[in-house]
Amino acid sequence: MRGGSRRNLSRSVVCWGSLLVGLAVILPLVTAFGETLTGDVAGRWAALSTVVLDRMVDTAVLAAGTTLIALLFALPTALCLHRAEFPGRKLLGVLYVAPLLIPPHIHAISWLRILGKTGYVSEALRNMGIPFDVRAGVFDVGGAPLVFPGAMWMMAAAFWPLAALVISAGLKRLDPSLEEAALATVGRRKTLLRVTLPLLKDHILAGAFFVFLFAAACHGIPALLDTPTIMLEVFFTASNVDPSTALVVATPLVVVALCAFLFVALGTGRRVWGGTVSFQRTPDTLRPRSRTAFLIAFGTLSLTAGWPLASLVAKAGPFATYQAVFKQLLPELTNSFQLAVVGGFLVMAAGLVVALCLLKWPRRKAFTLEAIYLLPLAFPAVVVGVASTRFWSRLSGTWWVDEYIYQGMGISLFTYLMMFLPFSLRCLRATMNRMGEGVLEAAELTGRSGGAIYSRIVLPLVWPGIVASFLISYVLILGELSASLVVNSARWQTAEVRIFNMIHFARDEEVAALCIMMAGLALLPFAFYLLVFNKKVQIL
Repeated sequence: MRGGSRRNLSRSVVCWGSLLVGLAVILPLVTAFGETLTGDVAGRWAALSTVVLDRMVDTAVLAAGTTLIALLFALPTALCLHRAEFPGRKLLGVLYVAPLLIPPHIHAISWLRILGKTGYVSEALRNMGIPFDVRAGVFDVGGAPLVFPGAMWMMAAAFWPLAALVISAGLKRLDPSLEEAALATVGRRKTLLRVTLPLLKDHILAGAFFVFLFAAACHGIPALLDTPTIMLEVFFTASNVDPSTALVVATPLVVVALCAFLFVALGTGRRVWGGTVSFQRTPDTLRPRSRTAFLIAFGTLSLTAGWPLASLVAKAGPFATYQAVFKQLLPELTNSFQLAVVGGFLVMAAGLVVALCLLKWPRRKAFTLEAIYLLPLAFPAVVVGVASTRFWSRLSGTWWVDEYIYQGMGISLFTYLMMFLPFSLRCLRATMNRMGEGVLEAAELTGRSGGAIYSRIVLPLVWPGIVASFLISYVLILGELSASLVVNSARWQTAEVRIFNMIHFARDEEVAALCIMMAGLALLPFAFYLLVFNKKVQIL
């Protein structure tokens, strides 16, 4: 009897904790957009001018083009890593996420060293008599360009691992007997076209959705390339007009993102990430040795991450440059590291509380509740930053809000929790799904309290997911720029914000050195976890 009451108490604590996390994440977004329907409603909604709607069209075209290019990278790479055998396959299976760990604006800075006005590729083309401008658009409609290939390329190079992760998870879940049967009758190429790809359609669609969402909400790359998008309009309005008007300007993008999220979640969500899963071992017959597969996988990674980073290293020059930048920007580097570590633990802990609560819900209800916690994915970073600022402004004047929230790291941590909880939760849920439902049921038969079951059975089984959840949160916070420009106080200016500001007045060598240092801070802990502990991160 005592065991049952202790289990109920532990579950109540976990569930109440998950409810508080949900309120902390969803309530500011709801209240912020609710403000757009009060006060000077007509004045705010008048901001939805033709220019804003035109920028929405530009954003949709930009995100769609980025998604297509990203799929051209992601689908062949995922197939090569899981349906071929070649030297270094396991290493490349770890390293292919590297472009995703590099902040988008650092991608843009590195590509500008190659394709910008002073880039060596641009200079070579000009010497050949070929005019080239990576910022230029093509296909004029109404006197303005509609397609911006340079921005599409840079965002695709940054976000394609999102689609590759989802497609890779789908390949691991396929029943290999279906492909083996087709292989014995119609050959390898027809098996790929008629069996493998049709079975992967849900995962391909989900991967495309994530890339589209990230591309549409991206602020750093369009800002550096002067690409007209709705995010630039939102940021300008939030900085120079009124935060509530900025939320109105962002409304079309948020509505489109929410509709796309609901379509993917309801249409493919349960098949992509719902329920308990058991990854299938790929038979050797489905993984022939292939040099072409090595060239595709290695070439994609080298093109999208290796080449840009190498250009930054070459631009930064000798080690003395790094030393000078480190001494000059030590406060900003320290702020970034502290926010990433503390925020990583906060987001991981919040995700763990929610995941433990969902563990005991029926599968269908757990999936629905999880979808609610994933809703912040549909809100761009600038919008989340504005919503967070508006929420805490209601409590301004209270000493602890002014001291610890506005002037301290509190508002930044609160904003990062809103933005990155979905990634932490999804990582932990994927790990718990692989644990199996029978484990928890068997543990309850022992009569132990809920706290003992969680601490002695569940947590040891899911610790790789806990560590991975922290690392994902750490990397995302470390590279965050858009919301930080809105919410961070002067005392907590981060290195990413400093990079964004240095582009216009600092020496190129200093900017390149700082970019390499930040990329190293993001990549090294992740690589250590993946290589030393031989663990792979599962987000599905």
